[in-house]
Amino acid sequence: MMRGAKPLVSPTQYLAAVNVLSSALGFAQGIVTARQMGPEAYGVIAVIAATNATVLNSLDVRLADLAGKLYYRPSQASLSELRAYRASVLQICLIGNGLISLGLSILGFLASLIFIRTLTATPVHTQWLLAQSLILALANWSNSFDYLQRFSGRFYLMGTWRLATRVATVGLFFAIFLPAGNLDGYYHALLSATGLGLAMTASLSVWIWLKYERFPLLRRGLWLAGSDYGREFRFLFFGNLLGYVKMLHRGSDVLVVGFFADDRITGLYKLTRSLTDSLYVLFDALNQVYYPRFMELLSRHSFAEYRRLAGRLFAYTGGFTLAVLGLEAIFLPQLMRIALANRFAGAEDAIMIMTVPFMFVAGVYTWMWPVFVHSGRLARYTAYSLLACLAQYAVMIGLFVVWPPTPLAAALGYLTHYCVLIPLAYLLLAQSGYAPCLPGVRAKAAVA
Repeated sequence: MMRGAKPLVSPTQYLAAVNVLSSALGFAQGIVTARQMGPEAYGVIAVIAATNATVLNSLDVRLADLAGKLYYRPSQASLSELRAYRASVLQICLIGNGLISLGLSILGFLASLIFIRTLTATPVHTQWLLAQSLILALANWSNSFDYLQRFSGRFYLMGTWRLATRVATVGLFFAIFLPAGNLDGYYHALLSATGLGLAMTASLSVWIWLKYERFPLLRRGLWLAGSDYGREFRFLFFGNLLGYVKMLHRGSDVLVVGFFADDRITGLYKLTRSLTDSLYVLFDALNQVYYPRFMELLSRHSFAEYRRLAGRLFAYTGGFTLAVLGLEAIFLPQLMRIALANRFAGAEDAIMIMTVPFMFVAGVYTWMWPVFVHSGRLARYTAYSLLACLAQYAVMIGLFVVWPPTPLAAALGYLTHYCVLIPLAYLLLAQSGYAPCLPGVRAKAAVA
């Protein structure tokens, strides 16, 4: 079946279609959960998840990004040697991320026990905190498998299996959650579904690497790439600092809202994040296909092709974002009333504001990040990201102080992050030897 599909659709189109269907299932899961739980209980879910996510993101050394850099390292080795090296790159990344996820899930649980009472007035059960810490750890490790799959280029197989995994996990979630309809049932359902998702994603990864790539997994030479990982200490150091920035940007924002606002406003903002985050399944489709492509082009110094692909991505995603905003302006109020029985009224403007960053992430970050990974220039990017976070919270908290907290104020702060980061990062690259890769920049400079 996949052989027949290849001439008809590109890998990006196929993954985008799969991800849209997958997103629709996830969207339905989120809508049913929100409607069943209500904004107050949904706000409790938000602060518990945000507390654990903040701790989980406190140590993110970007091992998967470094794995991509090492995987596409130019080499004159034989095919068997190259397979052994690449297998080692993947396995070290997975082992490292697995251990990090496990350790941070324990810390996340302890942090929740200590701080959760300051973020919500609702009585919180200890088993909810434990379940959430395990959910995020399992999901984080599953994302590592999913990320590394893209290097194989088996996009049609990956997309089909991803959709099957989403159907299975959503079905399992509903089977457990709907009969209970409470927070106990929610965490039981989500933990079970996340565990199933990890098992299915890891199984596909192993299948691809053994059957198609013929990698010698779990054999001699497991640590073959260990010295190369060690030599990239600077990359790992600034990658971890960047993880702190990520934690501030997309983890702690819900906690800040929860600190200044009541559970209802927090629940509205959580819903806003959840609905707009569903757009990023399209970014994921683009990134799975284009990240290895961009890394390969950089390794060959094919800057003209890189620039062409980058410009096309920006044009397509900009047009798509404008179209989504137009549809939201017309249909969003009615959809909110129908789907959520008007229980989440007041989130419409915030949802539209939170849609705009998709243009920056899918249209710019998709091709900008591979340049930073390839060049190893994470120090300045990390500094700019931190500055963007400071601007994000300055706007958010400033609006909270001047007016009563609203999800719109939090959304404006979130958008500010990208309005600061992307121009600064673009200017940095425009003044570097990678300028020929950038759309809209005329430069004769090139990477040595």
